[in-house]
Amino acid sequence: MTFSEGAPCWAQLLTPDAEAAKRFYGGLFGWTFDDRGAFTMCFDGTRPAAQITQAPGEAWEVYLATPDVTAAAARVPEAGGTLLEKPFDVPGHGRYARAADPAGTPFALWQAGEFAGGGLHWLDLNTRDGSRIDAFYSAVFSYDVRPASADYSLWHAGGRAVAGRLEMSDEEWAGIPEHWMTYFAVEDVEATASLAERLGGTVGHGPVDSPQGRLAIIGDPSGIPFTTITPTPT
Repeated sequence: MTFSEGAPCWAQLLTPDAEAAKRFYGGLFGWTFDDRGAFTMCFDGTRPAAQITQAPGEAWEVYLATPDVTAAAARVPEAGGTLLEKPFDVPGHGRYARAADPAGTPFALWQAGEFAGGGLHWLDLNTRDGSRIDAFYSAVFSYDVRPASADYSLWHAGGRAVAGRLEMSDEEWAGIPEHWMTYFAVEDVEATASLAERLGGTVGHGPVDSPQGRLAIIGDPSGIPFTTITPTPT
């Protein structure tokens, strides 16, 4: 599996209760788990699906692909962001750095070695300063930014859309911080939403139809949001 520069390639759940998260996501998606000390790898069958790490933060944090993590990390402060962890090697896997955009939303930079990533269906960044955020990520990853509506832009890399950026209004998003919204594909979004509630999660929005498919926004037992989607057939 290969990813264009700037394409979402992996997702890490930062949670205060990794064991509860494994029970929830294992029950919801049928994931199996391989504990690796500091983190747990999640598998959908034999395919890597995500990573769970017990840590402060309570968020789904995303990894964005780059062929040169050192060069990409150097562009972060030049573009107005903050480098949180300098590039370092992850033996047997790849090379990693961690940064935050000008709004303070963290993300990881990932240079594939033996491990490229996987798992995500789609990704949105919900933020309050859309034009500034578009400019930042374009400077770091050379995105081609294409407005899709008054409050939503698509980021293109390698000739295709890889993520979206939604501008959060103060009226609709009062008190909610900027955040990444990860999308996981499921066969039946209604059944998944119902199961999430039985497993101790909450359904915050939906299920509803969208141009991309039928979706529901779910909160896990720690309140961390993500989206499940049954994609529209292409």
